[in-house]
Amino acid sequence: MEDMAETAPRTRRRLANAERSAELIEAGVRLFAERGVWRLSAEELARQAGASKALLFHYFGSKRRYYVAVVQAIADRVAALTVPNPRLPLDMNLRVAVGSFVDFVEEDPAVYRVLRGAMDGDEEVRAIAERVRMLEVERIIEQIGLENPSAKLRTAIYGWIGLVETATLHWADHGGFAKDELVEMFVRAAESVLEQVRDDSER
Repeated sequence: MEDMAETAPRTRRRLANAERSAELIEAGVRLFAERGVWRLSAEELARQAGASKALLFHYFGSKRRYYVAVVQAIADRVAALTVPNPRLPLDMNLRVAVGSFVDFVEEDPAVYRVLRGAMDGDEEVRAIAERVRMLEVERIIEQIGLENPSAKLRTAIYGWIGLVETATLHWADHGGFAKDELVEMFVRAAESVLEQVRDDSER
């Protein structure tokens, strides 16, 4: 009984720590989206996040580690948007995934730009953004069902993902398409790309 009594407070502390860390990350998502990464000092960043600098550094160690955690959190959100449904065909999964991504960017383009901006940062944060892209490449290849996809196919899918990212951000700023039209354009582009290059992987 004593062991159980001692374990309960530790569990609550771990939960409280995790919740506080998540709150700080959520605040960082908003701050980096609105103010940029390096425009805020660590002290101002902590104050805006509703914490002291000491508390911020207790959880993350440094301003840079805080930024890395925020970028990872946004990357995780993007990856979660595009999990394929194994019961659906590729074209339907693409339509659902692209639609969810477009909704995410439309809701708050500045948040997604934090992740895109990571591509211009240091090696660690670039790697986070790159892992999301490569995850999407592997998900599409897995749905196609190829055991030995060609380098051409991987490159083509990677390029299509870049198109979706860049064009969606431009659309969020400037419009030009109805949302459904934009999603359909992306899906058709994917089908065209795959049709042109997948034969090389099936030989």
